[in-house]
Amino acid sequence: YTHLLNLNWTHSAGGSFVNQMTVSYTRTFGDAPCDNCQVPSMGSSDGTSLPGNGFIGVFKQNNYEWKDVASLVRGRDTIKFGANWARHHDDEIFTDTTRRPTFSFNNVLEFANDTAQSEGNIQFDPRSGQVGTVNVDFAYRSTDIGAFIQNDFKLRPNLTLNLGLRWEVFTGPTERFDRLNNGQFPTSGTWEQKITAMRMVGVPQLWHTRMNNFAPRGGFAWDPTGKGKMSIRGGAGMFYDRPENQLYTGDRNNLPLVANTGCSLSNNPPCTPAFALGASGESPYNFPIPSGIQTTAGLDVLNGFIGNRFTGQVVTDENMKIQYGENWSIGAQ
Repeated sequence: YTHLLNLNWTHSAGGSFVNQMTVSYTRTFGDAPCDNCQVPSMGSSDGTSLPGNGFIGVFKQNNYEWKDVASLVRGRDTIKFGANWARHHDDEIFTDTTRRPTFSFNNVLEFANDTAQSEGNIQFDPRSGQVGTVNVDFAYRSTDIGAFIQNDFKLRPNLTLNLGLRWEVFTGPTERFDRLNNGQFPTSGTWEQKITAMRMVGVPQLWHTRMNNFAPRGGFAWDPTGKGKMSIRGGAGMFYDRPENQLYTGDRNNLPLVANTGCSLSNNPPCTPAFALGASGESPYNFPIPSGIQTTAGLDVLNGFIGNRFTGQVVTDENMKIQYGENWSIGAQ
């Protein structure tokens, strides 16, 4: 569901100045429940739909926003200026999903024979080696700030020019309990050497906040007949866009906080998946652990696994530039 509260206040002074302020609150809530949670998630390579529970979790996002826009008419100029501020609280309660394995079968016959090809989503604490104990209920926080000014200038009775500039800031995401981890690369060496020497470290925010996001814009409206029978309009500008949360929220599964491993018959040496129901339908479910996987405690100096083990990481460029588009248009009617 979505809840929305919106308050508007409009003030005018004479016929030349109007100011409008808006304050809003939006709450979005999503719940993916789980029934019979002792049944794991399952899939078959031959396309057969198998029983089982997939993703489970609760998503809560609270957005707080303030915006103020003023308009001033002076002779042939119509000037608009304003600013906005928004605060985003993204709370994701996804720990229970990490406590339930995912099994893959080559075909439905192997499913009937309880022969899983692979088992994934086995998460454990790399510092203690314990499975299903890490809390990855993350609370991401970020702020948007913007300001703009534009002027519609009536150069001639049949020609109006528009010039504007907008400034945007999208702060690097933080986490309420300071649990973000990101890859730290050495400053020298080849790209391959940098990846090999990357170290997973705790960071206060995932990327440095950029303050230089300026977006110029311009346009025109022209009536070549001067009689209101034709209009030619055109414009061009830059438009910055807030990064999507999905870009970075996989950070919750990074070392050294948590590790994700798997088990497959195609491993060398093979690892036999422990296909079975969980001991309980309530969290932490207590699924059996395959005997062939290594959840030995301990991390090396790079906060990576000790020995020949691997796990996927979500790494965000700390110097990431904010995405933007360059748009233009022209038309006649």
